[in-house]
Amino acid sequence: MPRSLDAAVFELDYALDREDLRDYESYSWSRSRILVRLVHGLFILMLAAFGLLVMFLIHQTVTFFGLDWPAELNLLYVVCAVAAVFFGYEQTKSRYGTWLPPDILKPDDLDFDQQLALGKWHLTVSESNIAIRGPIGEAVREWSDVTTIETNGELIFFYADFGLIVPRRAFSSDAELQRFASAVKRWHARAVHGNET
Repeated sequence: MPRSLDAAVFELDYALDREDLRDYESYSWSRSRILVRLVHGLFILMLAAFGLLVMFLIHQTVTFFGLDWPAELNLLYVVCAVAAVFFGYEQTKSRYGTWLPPDILKPDDLDFDQQLALGKWHLTVSESNIAIRGPIGEAVREWSDVTTIETNGELIFFYADFGLIVPRRAFSSDAELQRFASAVKRWHARAVHGNET
């Protein structure tokens, strides 16, 4: 339940659970990673095609010189393609996390940083800054540190060099949520662009 100390200060107490983090990942994935994953998917296909091309060129060279091509070597086509796909998958996974969209992941697939976010949070949000107290410590961040603020109807996301999630249940009503969302977007726009939205 939020406590509005005055027109320019909100205090929020809430706890984040696994479903919140999965919703956040799903939203972030659809928002910013889909193009990256498509590009990496094409990269993997290119690696597979390159492996097959190498084997094809070797095959053509062997037959050009009239040498016998053992049938067993045809298996190398498949091996090269599978190896290329596996390499591309591992590279993508190590850089961007799991390949699959979060909505089909198991709960245990939360990474270490996400596990740290589980638990109770207290925010004091004002026109001047955001004071954060969470499971991993305390911090005060300026509005200029925030790159964008978005909502999917259930969660409010603060994107920056840190990620901050505020669930809908932190508010006593939809009207309170809307008042908070309007205020933070206005304060952010004022700090970053010198105007209000």
